Amino acid sequence: MSFRFRKSVKIAPGIRVNFSKSGVSTSIGKRGATVNLSKRGTRITAGLPGTGLSASKLYPSKKQTQSYAPKSYSKAEWITSFVIGVIACLFFAFKTTGGAQFLSIVALIVLLIAICATAVSSKKSTPLNL
Repeated sequence: MSFRFRKSVKIAPGIRVNFSKSGVSTSIGKRGATVNLSKRGTRITAGLPGTGLSASKLYPSKKQTQSYAPKSYSKAEWITSFVIGVIACLFFAFKTTGGAQFLSIVALIVLLIAICATAVSSKKSTPLNL
């Protein structure tokens, strides 16, 4: 079950501000011809009052017509974030453990770096090519 919310407030003769769950819009016009301005775009509606017959056309805003491709990160950005992560792990490991445990954690991190470097340099698309 879905809930709907819509409230229309008359500002002046022929001008209304509409509030709904999806946002705010403004309607200009009288019965029979209305222009509605919203975040989706401009909707023009014309009808014959009392008959129930009307026609409506939406002109989408430019913001909606643009499609954005997901951003792909460059290899340099991946390497930078990886290095920052390794430094953070080393700092945390040094602060929380003693000397011998710290060296074993460093050895594990070096092994992880070697595995990741092999996976990045390989031409296959799988994360780990073991």
